[in-house]
This record gives sequence, C-alpha cells and structure tokens, in this order.
Amino acid sequence: MEATIQTESGEGGQPTRSGGVLRILGWLIAVVSALFVTLAAHRSWNEIAQVSLSAGQWGIVVLLIPIYGGCLLMLGLGWHFLLQCVDAGTPGPGHSLRAHMTSQLAKYVPGNVFHLLGRHMIHRAAGLDQKRLLLAALLENVFMLAGATFVAIACLAIGGSGLLRQLAMLAGVGLIVAAATALLCLRKRFAWSLAPALGALGASVAAFAVMASVVVALAAMLGAQASWQLGAGGIVSWIAGFVTPGAPGGLGVREAVMVVIGGRSATVDQLVLLALLFRLVTFCGDVLCAAVSRLVFRDAT
Repeated sequence: MEATIQTESGEGGQPTRSGGVLRILGWLIAVVSALFVTLAAHRSWNEIAQVSLSAGQWGIVVLLIPIYGGCLLMLGLGWHFLLQCVDAGTPGPGHSLRAHMTSQLAKYVPGNVFHLLGRHMIHRAAGLDQKRLLLAALLENVFMLAGATFVAIACLAIGGSGLLRQLAMLAGVGLIVAAATALLCLRKRFAWSLAPALGALGASVAAFAVMASVVVALAAMLGAQASWQLGAGGIVSWIAGFVTPGAPGGLGVREAVMVVIGGRSATVDQLVLLALLFRLVTFCGDVLCAAVSRLVFRDAT
C-alpha cells in the first residue's frame, strides 16, 4: 500500500508538516500490513496444503482469482462515485481506484479498520476534504451492506424454495423501495447528485453478484449442488466478517458462517472446503488487485 500519491505543500513547494506525518504513518501501516498479510498467508496455506484437488480443479481456483478481483474493481468504482456524490474533490478515477485497491491489504491487520485509515491518508495527502472523506466512508459502508444484502436476498429468491423463496422476494421488493426512498430523501436534503449515488449502489450490487457467482462456481467444482443458496451463504459470510469488530479481513468468522448456513446443497466436508477455497480466492484477489493497481495507476494523481 502506498501512503501518498502526492504530498501537501507549503510555501516554496516544501512539504508541510502534516504531509510528512501522513507519509510516515502511511509507510508504518504499509509495513504492518505486509507483516500481517504474510502471517495470514502462512495460516491459510497451512490449511490449504491439506486439500487434495486435481490439476483441473486448481486451475479453476486460479481462474476465479482475477474474476473475484473484478469485485474489488467495482467496489473501487463505487468509492469513486461516492467521492463525487459528496463533492470531496477527487482528482480522478485513477486516484480513487489506486487508493481503494492498494489499501485493501491493511484490512488483515487486527482491528479491521486500518484499510480505511490508509485510504483516508492517501486522499488527504492529495488534498481531498477530510469531512467529506469521512462522510463518503460512512456512506460506503451503508451502500456495501445494502448491495450485499440485496444480492443475498436475490440468491435466496432464485435458489430457495417454498416459504423461504417467498420471503426473500418480499424482502427484495422492500429493500428496493427503502433504498429508492432513502436516495431521494438524501438528494432533497443535501442537494446531492443522484447519478453518482446510483452508480455507487449499482457497483456494489454488481460486485457482490460476482462474489456470489464465485462461491457457486467453487461449489460446483467440488461436486456440490450449484445452488444459489450457497451463493447467498457466501455473501452472508462476507457480511458477518465485515461487521465483526476486530476480525482481520473477516478471518475465521466468514468460514464459520459459511458452514453454518450452507444449507443442504453440500455436505459438511464440502462446506468446510468451500469456505477455505473461498478464503484463498479472496485473499489472493486482494493481493493481486493491490499489485496491479500500483502498476496500472502508477501516475494517478
């Protein structure tokens, strides 16, 4: 993770004291993130090493890693739309995407908040408004939870049966009405542009739809029933990890939830293996996106 894109400057083009502090803090977070990412990788690989898959199955797992990376790209675009929505002064989508995607590795640091702090410092060093950044971060959490919830409900409406399916359909309609009402109220109250807000919400829904598809593909690869109920389980496990304080990257929480709510579409052994492989895909996807974003958006300001 890169701490800054550019530093704030005082008179004569000299970096200000706050810019220097941001740079030091950014590098500190980067070093600590690298340490905990290494520890998380060691833990995951110890578990994955016990998994016996064919070469073809491992090939599918590798293929799903960049596909999952598309989720992070869409969430990064959603973040850019939110910066536009609150008029935070974002210099461009390249800057937004680089800040969002390179800071993701810091979520593996215990506390589950350092990726937000790292991203905030990158934007602050580029001169973005601090209060509006905080507002955008708050909205991002709401939009991601709304998008994830909608996709989980949609998966249950598609893959569920009987009463569960009917309840999911009703919940989906209710969520759409609530989201539309909330967006209209926010537009009226704060005079925000509705287009970037809709773009952020759409990006969130698309990201979690891809994530659910990755879970279903992994389940099918393992010989389990390719049920969208399992896709819903993957999204709910993400939500559980996201809202659990202190869980670095949702480690442990997501796997437990996946096994508990996996349903009858797979055996317990398949669900445990599915949870481990989903963790592998998401972890490698985080690392891949952080590396690619540093190369693609190297000159982003």
